[in-house]
Amino acid sequence: MSPELANSVQHAVVALIERGRAAIADGRLTFAEIGDVGTATIEVALELAEFVRELPDSIEDKKALILKAVDDFYTGTIAPLNIPGVPDFLEAAVVDPALGASLHFVVSYTLDAALKRASGASVLRLA
Repeated sequence: MSPELANSVQHAVVALIERGRAAIADGRLTFAEIGDVGTATIEVALELAEFVRELPDSIEDKKALILKAVDDFYTGTIAPLNIPGVPDFLEAAVVDPALGASLHFVVSYTLDAALKRASGASVLRLA
């Protein structure tokens, strides 16, 4: 991995963590704050996609690196938080995995479109 890409990913993860910390400053996380952090995650992933398009790494490597950063951010920052009104056992068994998978899915497909568009490929395939 190139040093530029590693530095960019590290900076983006730090920015996401700061955004997550700001959302949980009161010790709780609401569904609205989850949405805000999710949106910020997608925005940062798109910024990374724009940055990495100029680097020599393959599209698959770029996507994998960005998704790993997003997954690490979710696992380390968002998943451990308690959501008010959701029992801990239900949150750990159902809510956290579902939110993590949903975020990964949305970011993955958003990156597919962004990286394809950046490489000049058609995003939509019209028959």
